[in-house]
Amino acid sequence: MKGTLTLRSRELPSGDEQSVDVVIGVYDALLAGRNYKIEHKVAEVGKVSQSTEFLLRLIHSVDGMPEADVTKFFDFSPQEMTYLLNDAVNLGYVSRDSGRLWTTRAGRDLFVAGGEEPQIFNVEKRTWNFGFDLISFAPQDSVRTTAFDHCLHSLEVDHALVSKGKEQIPASFKRHFTELNTKQGSRALLKRSLYSIDSVTPGDKFSALVPVVVKSPQAFLHQGEPDLLEWRPEHELDDRVQVATAIGKFVEDLRLHVPESAVDDYKILMELAPEFLRSYTLKTGFSVERYQRDAVAVKDHKFQKRRKTIAIIGPFFTPINSAVLDLAVTRAVNYTPATCLPRKFYWHAPRRPYWGTTRVLPTIIQRVQDQIAEKLGSEEQKPSAVLLLERSAQGPHKAFTEKQHYLNDSPPQSVEIFLVPGVAAGVLIHLPGSSTIGHAVPVGFMSLDPLVVSRTENYLKQYGSIEVPEERVSEEDIDLLEE
Repeated sequence: MKGTLTLRSRELPSGDEQSVDVVIGVYDALLAGRNYKIEHKVAEVGKVSQSTEFLLRLIHSVDGMPEADVTKFFDFSPQEMTYLLNDAVNLGYVSRDSGRLWTTRAGRDLFVAGGEEPQIFNVEKRTWNFGFDLISFAPQDSVRTTAFDHCLHSLEVDHALVSKGKEQIPASFKRHFTELNTKQGSRALLKRSLYSIDSVTPGDKFSALVPVVVKSPQAFLHQGEPDLLEWRPEHELDDRVQVATAIGKFVEDLRLHVPESAVDDYKILMELAPEFLRSYTLKTGFSVERYQRDAVAVKDHKFQKRRKTIAIIGPFFTPINSAVLDLAVTRAVNYTPATCLPRKFYWHAPRRPYWGTTRVLPTIIQRVQDQIAEKLGSEEQKPSAVLLLERSAQGPHKAFTEKQHYLNDSPPQSVEIFLVPGVAAGVLIHLPGSSTIGHAVPVGFMSLDPLVVSRTENYLKQYGSIEVPEERVSEEDIDLLEE
């Protein structure tokens, strides 16, 4: 099975474009799981005494050897020889008959094909508790969930199969025994094998997190596919086909169908950062494809005196983009006087399926709060994180301090805005490029430019109340490198 689940076939062009994968979506999904108590027996290779081993090897090579000859071979005293023979006989590996020694069936079975040394197996009872997912019934560790996790998508399960989950476990346990045995940190792991499964008892149910990273080639940015290798290595995916299918369905359901007029939403980027986007402004609108190509090509994401705005492609939740957002807030908070810092910052959520359903979101919010509180010198002065939503919209509100609904009109459904008033602003448009069908390809910018920040504040004020600092940072306050 391939590491990336293919949802459709397509003809790729030649050249560098097809080799560049772009992250266009970052989510966490909940995978249902259950713990099972498994009572079983394991067979572990043991060792007999060296003398008994030599005796077994001798009789194995010369079956029916006279006891007198064996005594001469070992040169043991009568007492020592009696002890040795009794040990082998009591173990059931040697029989004595008419003064001769013979290997029993059990004794012969100790010698594996081509082996010269007998191997003794000790059968021991074990009771282990292991978690299995309830979709593919493969081993799965549980994680500690939080209140925020309740907003995450739950991968679809077959309830009829789940009701018979106990019946699925023995085969899975047997198939994955080596993997599970290794997790136990047991001794002589390589010599331990499963002897029998005696009982399976269902235990507590749990949820596990599955990172769902949606990627697409640059040539087809609106055609995303989940990269399963972000979840597990390739050799573990073959036993989790059903989970991969559930992930694929989730990603397929993220596809949009938008009206042709939606491309006008890109004009908002030009209105908020006209200086930065001057070269992408056409008489017909915004040059989406060219901006996407250039955003993908950006390698240096550092803010400078002459580069206070940086192009972004993909959601704010990718490692690169979240780092850009963090850098923007960090730099701006550092040079912004405490009197100019806000008591609230805002995140306007786009009307897109499962936006923000990733643990990266609360991590970003916590980081912004901590940076401002540190500058203010008081943990009690952490700013409130406000989620801006249409009244009928749902969102990952557990990540925020409060949520604020628009009373009347609101920004277009594709618009996402991150705003720390007086400090930094980030804007993304969630559309499938210039297409009307496909996955949203977030594209926009992150900015420290006071003009861009001010325009973004005024834009949101059209739709509702936004608290902004009374004092503003001057151009002289901005402490960034020249080059």
